[in-house]
Amino acid sequence: MLFFFQNQTVAAVSVPYERPYADPISLKAGDRVLIDAEKTKETDILGWSWCTGPDDRQGWVPNGWITHQSGVAQIVRDFNALELTIKVGDRVTLHHSESGFVFVTHEDGKLTRYGMQRKPGVRRLRHLRTPGLHCMPPRAA
Repeated sequence: MLFFFQNQTVAAVSVPYERPYADPISLKAGDRVLIDAEKTKETDILGWSWCTGPDDRQGWVPNGWITHQSGVAQIVRDFNALELTIKVGDRVTLHHSESGFVFVTHEDGKLTRYGMQRKPGVRRLRHLRTPGLHCMPPRAA
């Protein structure tokens, strides 16, 4: 489910994260994707499918951003699976979340997505409950 944060919502990183790969899948609205149903079944990442894009790069894509018409899977909005290495204390601006991931801009201007770890029995409500990211009040001008 796609959720948009209020403009200029800032969070501080409290758990470091290392980017797992250098050249992830990147798609433009209208691109066709090939979904690997077997690899998608093998994961516990709910709401995502393993896809191959037009340039043969592969990665996880949100199901809600894929349409299926006449046997063709197509992405409905731009998507980039880039993840950045982040350190404790880094500040990020939150844009939106989708199926367990938060899409952010790092304080150095780089756009990325940050994985939210789901815990059994914890429901995500209207505010951020993400290990490693903690919302902060806006900076004074």
